[in-house]
Amino acid sequence: KTQSVINMLARAVKRGFVFDYVLFDSWFFSKEILARIESFRTKGIKLIAMVKMGKNLYQDCLSGKEMDASTLRKHYRDKATRNRKYNARYIKVPVWYGNRRVNLFFVKLGSGSKWRALITNDLDLAFNKLMETYHIRWSCEVFFKDAKQHLQLGKCQCNNFDSQIGTTTLAMMQYMMLLLYKQMHFGKSLGSIFDQLSSQAEEENITRYLLEIFWEIVIRIGEIMKVDCLELFEEMIRDNQRAEEILRLFSPLFERKSAA
Repeated sequence: KTQSVINMLARAVKRGFVFDYVLFDSWFFSKEILARIESFRTKGIKLIAMVKMGKNLYQDCLSGKEMDASTLRKHYRDKATRNRKYNARYIKVPVWYGNRRVNLFFVKLGSGSKWRALITNDLDLAFNKLMETYHIRWSCEVFFKDAKQHLQLGKCQCNNFDSQIGTTTLAMMQYMMLLLYKQMHFGKSLGSIFDQLSSQAEEENITRYLLEIFWEIVIRIGEIMKVDCLELFEEMIRDNQRAEEILRLFSPLFERKSAA
């Protein structure tokens, strides 16, 4: 698994793909992955990944002691900072992982979530940018789920590789057009949101604003139900019907926020 990921990254870089960050969940992150991405630093490629609150040891840059993620979080619990944009508390800890200098961000969303850990080798990355960038991974998951369910992605039975590339490309183009239509339709039907955003069109797009509203809803649901917000978000991604039921239940709150 790890070697396959490393080979894919090497091929992408060799063929001239340009990207700033590689995003991983905790299932894929490892020292080998980090080392390989570090080798691409001259090309401006950096890493953001979720890490398990497990037994992996990190060397604290301040004390020089080796601690696991849970111990580090407890050690620096008094350094927690509140973030209004994501209704979160976070702790930034500079550490060494193996012989690689990285930053750990411990994040707690709302009051119902567990503490989670994100790691990055971009030492200048601020918390808001970290969260904004890592959200892209969930957007990719949403794309694959919707495209497989509605656009037949991956179901082409042709033996010709060009045909496989063609059907995948068409599915992606269809998804982009449907997403654009959805955003335009949503903006027109909720005129108050569109009006509010129109004056800020040069600074932020509708998609980002709607994602913030949706994320706030997920956090509120997590607080009410006393469940982990990240687990709830990923469950909603994987289960369309459940997501629709939850959003329909909270639609009055959403409408009040839109009209505010």
